[in-house]
Amino acid sequence: MQLEEIHDDRINSFAAYLECKPSLVFEIYYSLGVDNFSDLERMQDLKHALDAYSAALSALKMTQAALRRLSSFELATLKITGSVLPENIADGVNELGALTKSRSAMVAKSRSSGGRNVKADILAEMVAKIFIALDRPVTFGISAQTSNQPSTPFGRAVQQAINTFHAFELSKNCELGENAFWRYPAKRAFMRYRNANPS
Repeated sequence: MQLEEIHDDRINSFAAYLECKPSLVFEIYYSLGVDNFSDLERMQDLKHALDAYSAALSALKMTQAALRRLSSFELATLKITGSVLPENIADGVNELGALTKSRSAMVAKSRSSGGRNVKADILAEMVAKIFIALDRPVTFGISAQTSNQPSTPFGRAVQQAINTFHAFELSKNCELGENAFWRYPAKRAFMRYRNANPS
């Protein structure tokens, strides 16, 4: 695959919005590991999966403990008859343990903290890095005419990235809400990268 042949509609769409090469967006998107930061839709699914794996692991550990109470005679009988039940349960405990650990790490990494939406923050950082690569200024401002709308190309690009790559907020009743608000992720990225602006 040539670098200009990017088969991700989101990356192609965002590159078209910025009027830059999709390969640039692709390179920065993947260098930051944006896909490792789950949006809230995926987070809900991850949390349900983690609960299910945890419950299954607990039940299987109880089963494993019960089988360990079998007499040595009964365990020998299982072996003679070709049963691999204890081994299969031990394998299940190991696999469920690994799945639980993996999903726990994903949930912890993507958890919003202090009101921050981590996916929106990483998208704002991605936009800042793209702007720097394109020698465009990373600036921040809010429109005086339109409430809470960005007044700079960088702010508008952050808003577009949040929409394109689906960074959602959670509503008060813990359901998926609208796209994340652009302002705070854009401001944090601006504060971090403003010294990299072209002179």
